[in-house]
Amino acid sequence: MFNICVIGCGSMSKAVHGPSFNKYAKENSNVNLLACCDLDEDKAKNYASNFGFSKYYTDMNQMLINEHIDAISIIVPVSQTENIVLQVMEYNIPMIIEKPPGLNQRQCENMISKSKSHNILTQVAFNRRYSPLIVSFKELLNKHSLNLEYIKCDFYRNHRKDKDFSTTAIHGIDTTRFLVGSDYKDVRFTYQSLENSPVGNIYLDCTFKNNVKAHLNFIPCAGKSQEEYIINSYDNTFILKHAVGNDLKTAGRITHYENAIKLYDKTGLDMNISNENYICAGFYGENKHFFNHVINNQDIKGNIADGLQSVIIAECIRDKVKYYSF
Repeated sequence: MFNICVIGCGSMSKAVHGPSFNKYAKENSNVNLLACCDLDEDKAKNYASNFGFSKYYTDMNQMLINEHIDAISIIVPVSQTENIVLQVMEYNIPMIIEKPPGLNQRQCENMISKSKSHNILTQVAFNRRYSPLIVSFKELLNKHSLNLEYIKCDFYRNHRKDKDFSTTAIHGIDTTRFLVGSDYKDVRFTYQSLENSPVGNIYLDCTFKNNVKAHLNFIPCAGKSQEEYIINSYDNTFILKHAVGNDLKTAGRITHYENAIKLYDKTGLDMNISNENYICAGFYGENKHFFNHVINNQDIKGNIADGLQSVIIAECIRDKVKYYSF
């Protein structure tokens, strides 16, 4: 049996990861949801009961010592991620880590160094990379084999008052990079202060190493939640509405125009993608990708090192940096 364990049974884990683990176990008879762990016993006990884990713990080290674990998911607040990941790495267990993998470059480099020295497989849970709609959008771009010129990301949330919006903005930063298929070359940051918002609005003017230009607009207190990516190439425009907010009802939408003619226009539901958040947002896909690759002893895409650029840019936002060059 392939034994899966989880550290962290909080609200995020309960909302999207628990259903993902349960679905994966039901679809794979060789998978055993062995144990979950949380400092809060009630959370751990209820999580095990709700999603089908055989045991629960309140002591992470006791679980790591007692159980034979083939893969582990770490879903804890980012302030705790580095400490817990470094401890778990002592047990040489392949791990998937909730994004962001660390608050800053230093934390990530510590984890990267230890994963290399212990030869541990890691994957960062940047869920949008595994969203069925976003994967289809990326395939559509690749199918047309066009030289991309420009991408715009409009990343809106409603009434978000958290002072540090960088750990949410990292989704747009990483998804833009994923769609462009290149690393960032340099980024210019503009911060718009607002009287009624502790974070204000954040604007990124970017160049990628493949010379694609980008603008990323983060509006924490917009009238609605929305994520839209618009990509231009010569005589072509591709539009992706990620499944968030009202767009969850349709599991998102993909549209393609060429020479002012609409060639493609489908919602996620048109493409038989479930509008269950844990599926259409990519949480199930990221976990499935990780577990399948561990089971088949394959190299994993999207490890901590691969996510480092996104963490660095998010750290720049937190520190109000004006310019960064890689």
